[in-house]
Amino acid sequence: MSRASFSTCLLGCLGAVLCGAAPGASFDAEAYRTFLESHREMSPVELEEMYPVGSFADAAPTDYAAADYYDSLKAHYQLSPGEEELLGRHGFVVTERVRPTSFGQGFLEVYHADLPVFVSTDAVLHALHMSYDAILMSLEESLLIPRLRTALQLTHGHLAELARLADPLPQMTPVWRD
Repeated sequence: MSRASFSTCLLGCLGAVLCGAAPGASFDAEAYRTFLESHREMSPVELEEMYPVGSFADAAPTDYAAADYYDSLKAHYQLSPGEEELLGRHGFVVTERVRPTSFGQGFLEVYHADLPVFVSTDAVLHALHMSYDAILMSLEESLLIPRLRTALQLTHGHLAELARLADPLPQMTPVWRD
């Protein structure tokens, strides 16, 4: 898979995730509001009757060996017979042998090995979380810490005055000194 087709695949997957469901599918906000209103008093039992729990398949038999680029994936990751069996039974496999430090590192490894990529919602949500985390750390470092430092310094500078005003009980003296 060339870098250009990888980029196209990645952008296509991200576009599908960010822009909505399958092509041709439409969302009717009014119909959704009507559905919510008509099911406002739904009990858990009624919800389960409408959407049965456990109605999913416990296996997804897959002829993965016939899939494009499977030979490249097998060679690169040196899949064990047990991993291949799980892949065939469920359509995917999670292995403890391959542990990139992050989604980004995993995608880079796949990209540099010129392998096909699957961008999961977990990866997209992880990227959003990492972005939020970086914003939060920046705010803490640039705004919160300096303001907290100033507030603590001002409070500390007035402790003696506060202690005099409070006229503490003798047993409270150690607290004020602390």
